[in-house]
Amino acid sequence: MGFLFGQHVWNQAKGHLLAEAIIGIFRLVGSHCKTK
Repeated sequence: MGFLFGQHVWNQAKGHLLAEAIIGIFRLVGSHCKTK
């Protein structure tokens, strides 16, 4: 039971980190394109 709960929390955290990373990359690319 505890393991399954841990897996769920880990998956949620992974999804959040992935979203943050994607947003960060888009911001980087966006600002890079604007400077050109």
